[in-house]
Amino acid sequence: MLVMSKYGIEVFGFSTSIISIVAGINILEIGLGSGFIQALFKPIMNNNSFEINYLLTNAKKYFVKSGIFILVGTFIVAVAYSTSSTSEIGFFELFFLAATLLFGAVFELVIIGKYRVLLTSDEKVGTLVNVQTGALIISSAVRIILMTLGFGVVIMQLIATVVYLLRVVIIKIIVAKKYPQLTFNLKVDSAHANTQKIENSAVILHNVSILVILNIPFLLLIMMTDLKTTSEFAVYAIVFYAVASILFATFSQAAVASFGKIAAKKDKNELISSFKVYEFIFSIILFSVYVSVLTLIQHFVFLYTNNNATPLAYLPLVAALFACAGVIYSFRVPMVTLIQADGHFKQTRGSVIIELVILVSTSIIGVKMFGIYGVFVGMILSAVYRAIHLIWYGNKKIIIQSSLLTVKRLLFNFAFGVIIYWVISYIQAPKIDSWLKFVGLALLQGTIILILFTAFNLIIEKEMFSELKKLFITTMMKSSKKPDVS
Repeated sequence: MLVMSKYGIEVFGFSTSIISIVAGINILEIGLGSGFIQALFKPIMNNNSFEINYLLTNAKKYFVKSGIFILVGTFIVAVAYSTSSTSEIGFFELFFLAATLLFGAVFELVIIGKYRVLLTSDEKVGTLVNVQTGALIISSAVRIILMTLGFGVVIMQLIATVVYLLRVVIIKIIVAKKYPQLTFNLKVDSAHANTQKIENSAVILHNVSILVILNIPFLLLIMMTDLKTTSEFAVYAIVFYAVASILFATFSQAAVASFGKIAAKKDKNELISSFKVYEFIFSIILFSVYVSVLTLIQHFVFLYTNNNATPLAYLPLVAALFACAGVIYSFRVPMVTLIQADGHFKQTRGSVIIELVILVSTSIIGVKMFGIYGVFVGMILSAVYRAIHLIWYGNKKIIIQSSLLTVKRLLFNFAFGVIIYWVISYIQAPKIDSWLKFVGLALLQGTIILILFTAFNLIIEKEMFSELKKLFITTMMKSSKKPDVS
């Protein structure tokens, strides 16, 4: 919001498109270590320090090598974005703004990646999240202060990025204190390293695809339209991309270790039972969040762009298409979590390639024909294809059950979400002219929608109540017996 009012709508559109790449690199960091996380489940369960150190050393080298390739890629992206823009803003200002954001993200991937692997596999990812949240708050405060004092956008972003990256030191201290017997510098056997590298080639493909999916819309809009149109898209992307990232981090990142340990024990019945409850809860949260966001997005756009010299108009079709694409894309999170936990990266890489082909080809055609609305052609079609494949593959190949329950859950909740949105849209909401009122309305509507979706799902799936109760009791009994490598 301040970026738009202080530096103009074009800088806002450009910086938001670059920030989406940064978000993709952050997700890439989480995903690149999936192979190592999956490999660490068993040695952590057995408290095998040598094997843990062995894998962590490989992970460190792997992230350094990956970082070099990604650094080259980000340099190319920074140049491409800066030269593709039709804005009157100078190339060098755009380039240094892009480079500051992108290189900071790559540095973070190289340094923090290995720590994330350890903390995630040991189910201590909350430690990382707490440090990141604190650093983000401090960095955001620094950005606001610098913008208020009149600093240029490049200097402002450079200082804020440096402040945010200081959390690397804090994480390193925490890990060293919590895991004194572990090291990232054990001598690595070359044969084992080569095996791990081959395994991770499929992991890289899976996670690079996320980076492409997040950024193809921005890149096409910058190249084929203008920064004002990109800015219109960016306002909605800020919200919906944040929702998708939070859902992924909360449900996939936190749950992959739990499912991985169940898979490592080869207990198929426990895996099926746990996954049913996990997918059930996720579906309720997913639809509650997206319906809530869709009912509130008009107020957000008004407040977010109100101080701008030329406030952006609300585009209801863009909001609806974003919500539709977001639901379909995010609904696959449980299946992605299952695939990561059980290590089925090679088996599903073909579907990743097909998804990317569909996304790029149909998005290019869509933007040429329909402008800002055309990017959603590729987003929705590719998301539908991948969701169908993942639902089929996860149910048939991993948990060995029919896909019908998952499909019914998706369709029933989608239909119920449309009904809730239609009802709320016809209720006269109070005038929202401040962020305080917006937060109040969001809490009220969000709570009501969550209750409605919970009741609806428990009615159509009555057996899940006893499953939830049983899982809660089991979790409480096992919580004090978790193995800990510290």
